[in-house]
Amino acid sequence: MVCCDPGLARSLLSNLLGNAWKFSARRAVAQGWLESTVQDGEVGVSMVDYGAGFDAKAATQLFAPFQRFHSAGQLTGTGIGLVTCQRIAQKHGGSIRLDSAPDLGTTVTFTLPNTCPSERSKPMQAIAPID
Repeated sequence: MVCCDPGLARSLLSNLLGNAWKFSARRAVAQGWLESTVQDGEVGVSMVDYGAGFDAKAATQLFAPFQRFHSAGQLTGTGIGLVTCQRIAQKHGGSIRLDSAPDLGTTVTFTLPNTCPSERSKPMQAIAPID
């Protein structure tokens, strides 16, 4: 269980699942999955795909608005999806990181605390269906 705003969590998961789908779509077999772990008071959720990937040395650039590693002609997008995900994770006291390699895929892992800082937060399962 994690404590988070359900609408923001839905947006976070939707962005990551959409990226995994988009960057895997040109593969003969598109594969991706979610994993979760619990450690030191945090839930870590990873979206793993075997898509286009990128050079992980430049991963921090993707957390700046409108930064892209693929041209608009290659893959669609606005360049704000990962920035949005980062801000959602940070708003909840969590973090996000990327691990990737060109043509080998990407793992995006975000963390969220598994305790509620206030009564306004509502508990939600770490991996929940998106409506």
